[in-house]
Amino acid sequence: MLRAVRAAHDSLTECRAAITGAEAALEAQTAAEAGRRSEKEAAGAAAREAAEALQALQRQHLAHTLAGTLATGEPCPVCEHVVERIPEREPLAALTAAQQRVADSEKALTRSQHDHSAAEKALAGTAAQLETLTGQRSGLAAQVEAHPDVADVEALIGRVEAAETAVKAAQAAEDEALERVQAARNGLAALEGAAQTARRDLTAQRDKVVALGPPATSDGDVLAAWEALAEWAAGVVPEQKEAAAAALAEAGSLAEARRQALTGLQTRLTELGIAVPAGADPVALVSVMVAAVTKAAHAVQEIEEAKGQAAKLRDTRAGLEEDAEVARLLGQLLRADRFPEWLVAEALAVLTVDASEILRQLTGGQFSLAVGDKEFVVVDHANADEVRPARTLSGGETFQASLALALALSQQIRNLAAEGAPRLDAIFLDEGFGTLDPETLDVVATTIENLGQSGRMVGVVTHVSELAARVPVRFEVRKGLGTSLVEKRLA
Repeated sequence: MLRAVRAAHDSLTECRAAITGAEAALEAQTAAEAGRRSEKEAAGAAAREAAEALQALQRQHLAHTLAGTLATGEPCPVCEHVVERIPEREPLAALTAAQQRVADSEKALTRSQHDHSAAEKALAGTAAQLETLTGQRSGLAAQVEAHPDVADVEALIGRVEAAETAVKAAQAAEDEALERVQAARNGLAALEGAAQTARRDLTAQRDKVVALGPPATSDGDVLAAWEALAEWAAGVVPEQKEAAAAALAEAGSLAEARRQALTGLQTRLTELGIAVPAGADPVALVSVMVAAVTKAAHAVQEIEEAKGQAAKLRDTRAGLEEDAEVARLLGQLLRADRFPEWLVAEALAVLTVDASEILRQLTGGQFSLAVGDKEFVVVDHANADEVRPARTLSGGETFQASLALALALSQQIRNLAAEGAPRLDAIFLDEGFGTLDPETLDVVATTIENLGQSGRMVGVVTHVSELAARVPVRFEVRKGLGTSLVEKRLA
């Protein structure tokens, strides 16, 4: 809508320039038509003078002229004798010259008439063009009436475009934040998977030495469980060495079994993904297990750090979602199909209050106005405050409602227009008074008189003599011969 108003401003400027050029052309063509008309009148006068001079010469030389009409064998129109021979007479030079002047003057008159006709057609065409341009100017002026200032229109367009850009940026930020949240969730899921793997490894390692009474594990800190298991293992090793020394006597019989057990343990650790040197003793195996516990502790620490980062990302997402909601609401309010509608509704509400008060005065308290669903409605106070569409009013009642709206608009135009708009100092009411009864006509006339006393100029176009008689200054227009006559009268 705002861009259409801006285009209407440009078209209005072009139309005004075209009207200026057409007015200049009309003035020049009017002068040219007057000159051609003078030339045509002068040529007509010259043709008449030449014809009169020719007739005078012909009367002076009737005999010569009569001789020119005789024919051999035909009777003479004067003596009625048969003409035997045509007398030879020399042509009169003056008569011939007069005939030539008549012919020349008739040609000149024909040219002048043709030139004058062409000038009249050009003048009529330019006048029609000017009338068309004037109508276009009125239509364009009506289109920009709500936004007469081009700078204000451009500023509104700029603000709407800025709001649209901000909404798009907020939507992009929201999409980016959602992507980061999803990435954090994926990372958290990966860390939780790693923690579960470390717990499974811990359980597997404890199961290997469960016969030695390792400390019980809980569902709490995996790293603490690994450290407790490693500490216990470090305490068990000396006891196991002493037991091994005591069992040296039996080593011979048990050596093979021990070797097989160590081989089986190494195999089990290898199956669990823990690298064990070939031929490692139990101490080396414990070192390998401690290294595995340390590695798991680092993994758990990384998981905790990832959880903290995920919490921060959740907080960031909440803030971005709140900003996005604000941007969404702002975008809805500033949409092209909502913001102008809100402005129009506010303006109509202000206009309807004043118009309703004026209508009550005009109708003796019978009707008041209100804004319905996309149309004006009237409240009929004489019929139990019935609410009905304004289009159900009679012709006279419709005129009263229209007059009330026009007067309210004239009062509120400065408040409804952009800042710095001039006040409406002139109002013209064109017809519509013929549908009013005498009592209503008197109320309307009184309203118009009071409006004129408020500092505004009020113009009334009417054929109702009763109303015209109450106007202090009148311009009466009457049809004349080929034109119209305007006469100024004072009351």
